[in-house]
Amino acid sequence: MNRNSSLAFNSLEARKLLTVAHVAAIHPVTPVNLGGTLTVNVNNSAQSQNLDGSWTTSVPVSGTLDGYGKVKGYWATSIDQFGNYRAPDSIELQLPSKKTKGSLTIDFNNHNTGKPTKVSPTLGFYQHAQHLASGSGLFAHTSESGSIELMDNLKKGDVTRMVLITVPSSST
Repeated sequence: MNRNSSLAFNSLEARKLLTVAHVAAIHPVTPVNLGGTLTVNVNNSAQSQNLDGSWTTSVPVSGTLDGYGKVKGYWATSIDQFGNYRAPDSIELQLPSKKTKGSLTIDFNNHNTGKPTKVSPTLGFYQHAQHLASGSGLFAHTSESGSIELMDNLKKGDVTRMVLITVPSSST
């Protein structure tokens, strides 16, 4: 008896086909409060040129986040090959505690078009919107947004501190 069937169909007959669809686990997103103050160490900053001719400056930061304790990390800001600001800036932080583990990245646009708001003869600040861009460990399924204040030494023109302010979500 001669069978006229496709060779491709015959090769599928011996395979075990999926009979149940698998659904990916959906994790609820939990809002977190990342309020706190970070000290900026501009004396230990490093600058590197990227392949496209742009430059990235990395500056060590450390401080305390409300409810999470001490954090350490880096603030990265970039300019293109012509010296123009490239958004966004990012702050990558690690929770170094043995009990509480996790990392997070906060993004913000640090494009400053005017002078800082003056709070004293030697201190001013810029305020920008910020948000939690990504996280791992404790911050793997969290969300956050608010503002960041970059405290500026008006005599030197350097950022000395960053103040993170979380805006409570509308669901709380």
